[in-house]
Amino acid sequence: MNPSDVLLKVTERLQQSHQAEKEYHAYKIALLKKEEESIKTKINRLLDVFLENSISEKIYAENSARLEAQLAAIRVEIESHEEADTNFKQTLVTAFKLANKASQLFESSKTHEKRELVNFLFSNLALRGRKLEYTLRKPFDAMVNLRRCSSWLPETGSNRRPSD
Repeated sequence: MNPSDVLLKVTERLQQSHQAEKEYHAYKIALLKKEEESIKTKINRLLDVFLENSISEKIYAENSARLEAQLAAIRVEIESHEEADTNFKQTLVTAFKLANKASQLFESSKTHEKRELVNFLFSNLALRGRKLEYTLRKPFDAMVNLRRCSSWLPETGSNRRPSD
C-alpha cells in the first residue's frame, strides 16, 4: 500500500470516528436534556402542590433541594459531554494533520525525532523474526478499531439503544 492509499484510509477512519463520536454525544445529550425537562416539570408540580397548601414547607424544601441537585448534576453531565466532544475534535484535527504530514515529517526528521514520532504512535514495538508487532497508542487505536466500537451507537433504522 503506497503512502497516499494509507492517507486515504486514515482520513476515512478519522471521518468515521468523528461521525461516531458526534452521534454518541448527541444521543447522550438528548437523553440528558429529556431528563432535565422531566425534573423541571417535577419542580413546577412540586411548587404547585406547595402553593395549594397540600404539603408542608419542610417537605417542599426537602424535595425541591433534591430535585435541584439532580438538575445540577444533569447539567454538569451535559457540559462534560459537550466538552468531551470539543476535546475529541481537537484530537481529531491533530491526528489528521499528523496523518497528512507523517511521511514528510518522518523523512525530514533526525533520528531522535523519528524515534519520538514512532513512540508517539506506537507502544510495545517488537520484531519477531520478520514480523513487526505493535500496539497503537490512544486515540490511534480507536481509529483503527472503529468497527469494534459500533456498540456505542444505535443501529441505523432500528429501535436498539446503546448501552449507557
